[in-house]
Amino acid sequence: MQVHKKWLRAAILPAAWAVIENTMLLRVNEYRVPLTDLPRMTVLADLHKRRFGKQNIRLIRTVAAQKPELIVITGDLVSRSVTDLSDTEQLLRALCGIA
Repeated sequence: MQVHKKWLRAAILPAAWAVIENTMLLRVNEYRVPLTDLPRMTVLADLHKRRFGKQNIRLIRTVAAQKPELIVITGDLVSRSVTDLSDTEQLLRALCGIA
């Protein structure tokens, strides 16, 4: 029975962490660049398959709160295995409405 519990824990903990990381951990780092002519930017990086709330509402609200003049997407917006891009399209439309 002890081996079964260890195996179960070894399987559940990484899965739980993946869910938390991909849906709850939304980090904002703010950097100030001492150049006067740069627009206020928000950079989104390596989103892959991550979703932050229904229809990415947490991500959209977080970006809007930054009041960017320009939104830059670096890294991967989707993963190779994604075939339905409707969520991505909805996210991009929402972001276009912000900046």
